[in-house]
Amino acid sequence: MPRSFAVFSNRIGEYEIFIKTRIVYWPRSIGKPTPSQSKNQTKNEAVGDTLYLVSGASIRDNCVKDLKNNITSSPMITHKGKVVEIKQNAVICYRYTHGSGKSKKNAVMLPFEMFEALKTFDTFLDEAFTSENLKEINRILQVGSIIQTLLQEGKIKFERAYEIGDKFYIRDETNGLFILDEHFTPISEAEADVGRIKKVQMMPNKSSLLAIRNACTEAGLNGSEVILKLGTWQGNQYTKVKLSEDLFLSIDWNKGLPQGISTRLLSDESGDPLVSKLYNAVTNESEPTSTQKGNKAMDLAKNQILYGPPGTGKTYSVVRKALEIVNPQLCKQLISENANRESWMKAYKQYTKNKQIQFCTFHQSYSYEDFVEGLRSDSAGNFIPTNGIFLDICKEALESNQIITPTYEFDEEQTNFYKMSLGRKDIDDDIYNYCIENNVISIGFGGALDFSDCDTYNEIKDLIEESYRGNDKKETVLQALSYFKNSLEIDDIILVSKGNSHIRAIGRVVGQYKYNKNTDIRFNHFRKVQWLYKEASIPVEEVLIGRKFMMRSIYKLDKDNLNLEALQKLISTVETPTNRETKNYVLIMDEINRGNISRIFGELITLIEEDKRLGKVNEIIVKLPYSRKTFGVPTNLYLIGTMNTADRSITLIDTALRRRFEFIEMLPDISLLPEDVNGINVKILVQTINQRIEYLYDRDHTIGHAFFLVEDLSEQKIINIMQKKIIPLLQEYFYDDWGKIELVLGGAAINSDSNYFIKKETIKPSNIFMETNNNHLDERIKYSIVTKPTKKALFNVYKGMDS
Repeated sequence: MPRSFAVFSNRIGEYEIFIKTRIVYWPRSIGKPTPSQSKNQTKNEAVGDTLYLVSGASIRDNCVKDLKNNITSSPMITHKGKVVEIKQNAVICYRYTHGSGKSKKNAVMLPFEMFEALKTFDTFLDEAFTSENLKEINRILQVGSIIQTLLQEGKIKFERAYEIGDKFYIRDETNGLFILDEHFTPISEAEADVGRIKKVQMMPNKSSLLAIRNACTEAGLNGSEVILKLGTWQGNQYTKVKLSEDLFLSIDWNKGLPQGISTRLLSDESGDPLVSKLYNAVTNESEPTSTQKGNKAMDLAKNQILYGPPGTGKTYSVVRKALEIVNPQLCKQLISENANRESWMKAYKQYTKNKQIQFCTFHQSYSYEDFVEGLRSDSAGNFIPTNGIFLDICKEALESNQIITPTYEFDEEQTNFYKMSLGRKDIDDDIYNYCIENNVISIGFGGALDFSDCDTYNEIKDLIEESYRGNDKKETVLQALSYFKNSLEIDDIILVSKGNSHIRAIGRVVGQYKYNKNTDIRFNHFRKVQWLYKEASIPVEEVLIGRKFMMRSIYKLDKDNLNLEALQKLISTVETPTNRETKNYVLIMDEINRGNISRIFGELITLIEEDKRLGKVNEIIVKLPYSRKTFGVPTNLYLIGTMNTADRSITLIDTALRRRFEFIEMLPDISLLPEDVNGINVKILVQTINQRIEYLYDRDHTIGHAFFLVEDLSEQKIINIMQKKIIPLLQEYFYDDWGKIELVLGGAAINSDSNYFIKKETIKPSNIFMETNNNHLDERIKYSIVTKPTKKALFNVYKGMDS
């Protein structure tokens, strides 16, 4: 289950970056337990845990202007966040001094990840950036890139280090000490007096520092200077935390923060008075703010992945999470009623039926074309762009919270549709702009001839034959003027082209032909229109099916080639009312780790980030490769993935995915299991199996509690689960290494005994190879599965473990 931690920050430099970027980087595995927690072996932060950021007196006294009105006391719980990633190495930092002076107050030691964000700030520590500051940050980023490459190549190893004053003392490979200086000067333990330093700190060892120095020097940097500015935070791993809420809760505590305090595990019955006060403050802070009321789902992560071993209830949990997003009140009601699985699934199916919750499964062959969009053959054998499930649910989510008011509803049967050019693309912008501003369409064919009295095709033809002296072919002029003056009728729709691949305006004809000799453009033939659309240019494929415009200036469009539904939406006014409750959508992606993430998401992996979605500060809109439609991800779409860590460890997940999703670990919960099923302690049975698997393999391959959560659990059902589900999993985990399987299952029978799940027998070569010299052949152990194990086989699994 997720736990809560408090981290205590008293350095304004790092704190300012945390708050402005909403990301906290913090050393892991130093969560000091309270006295009552001293036997707790699970105090290290994990993905999904909650973290509260607590500020001390130094931040209050040196607070930057942007935060002074908020941080008014000490200590304060200022922000709440969630652990989204565990970094599997020590926190390598770099010393940086900000501003034009060398004030010690402006000197900070920051992880390289922070400098990319720092570069985007207008000010830092209430001082502007000098040109030298910016150059230095660019150099630091270059160093960070070099170190990251060396880490990935396995060229950086860490050794125990001690920070005393402004010096680092590092153990070398022979367990001696050296000073982090230009010459790596050796020093004795007594002289360095490192015995008094208790905190765990790691630094790159001597060969690693040399590798960093050499790589930086080769890149044109001063490698010797670089390594002298390196440092680390405590511990050998660190966490990445995404802040979600501003709290600014004052804590009634006048003793200050104890020296060395960094991280505390929060729980009730704490023996630490300060931790108790923090725990009470965060657990009592349950009243939603005004921005949270009416939409509980706003607090939920837009992108999250439930991960854990098989049978830990990921699928069941994803149902509850999806319902919490689409209908928090219903979810709360089901919880209060202690509803059974059938009730939850009934509610879930209701929302899948109306497509508010949709489901897909990733696999090795799943592609961008399946997920986003691709070309699919229609009934006529043409390949047309077709939406995948992601595009479909994005469309549903975007349109669900919009009120579409028709600017004009055309009659599909009575209305004709024409393509028309208003001057040449990128050359005659004055003609297009004049027409838009004056609510007219215009044509240049026919020059200064007035066709007002020409009511028929032949009358137009006669005037052209008699008087036209221009450069255009008379047949072309005749065709264009005949369409423009006589074919176009009131209420017909004009699609104004931009080249042959885009539409830049749509209008409804509302007036008859007019000749105007004196205008601001060189065209003289006009008709009044009502502009229905004149926004950004759109790809013609959004309206015209499988075709582009022809080069002719004006011609009638075949309705069979038009997407009239899309055209009607295009000329409608879209409004999003602020007083309307948001309707949320959920896309569940099962087995997300089994697909090729880069191939499936493509360019959209960036768009799913919360701040890159439509309407957000860093909104990104792209043009899709097949349909050429413009596209962005709506804010009311939530993505939930599931992954089985027995298939793939979270540490191997695509980096792009890790950065954009919050990971919530689902571990076996033996508290849900019964302690007495006809004398069998299922809780101890599963706990014992998992302790052995974790020792012999790892935690990712433990056995989930859900295997044993079946109706009317009985002795025989437990035996069947062991035979048909647990043992096959163990065979897969240990690659038929029956010796380890025997250890997990508490032993093996050596005869016809059925009191174990497996039996073993010794195969002697002399018994199967007759009348041959088989002295060179060794005895073998053969394992097999017991056909009908007894109840005692279950007891033998956890024998001696239930005391």
